[in-house]
Amino acid sequence: MKRALVMVLGLAICGLFALAADAPAELKFDSKMGAVTFPHKTHVDKGVKCSACHHTTKDGETPQKCEACHDKAAAKDKAPKLSDAVHNSCWGCHDKALAAGQKSGPVKKDCKVCHVKA
Repeated sequence: MKRALVMVLGLAICGLFALAADAPAELKFDSKMGAVTFPHKTHVDKGVKCSACHHTTKDGETPQKCEACHDKAAAKDKAPKLSDAVHNSCWGCHDKALAAGQKSGPVKKDCKVCHVKA
């Protein structure tokens, strides 16, 4: 029984590493306010769990893009529109890290900090 449990846990951990290995270094999001570059690899390397952002993804599943559930223009099926979901998620996580005395990314609610016009 113990051997089977260890094997299942080992496979789950290997699966998480495989997902992280396939993760992009950074993601770029275009918006009217200017492009946002999200340092995905930096977050993975700091130990942020995939489920922190991909909150509907189960262990071992390939995470979907945010737009799969969050429409760019409108809230649908209880999911907030994309910009609201991203702003709440990013600022919320950074605010929590700062409050816990940890190093955090941008917390200043100044659009130009993240949105860069070309």
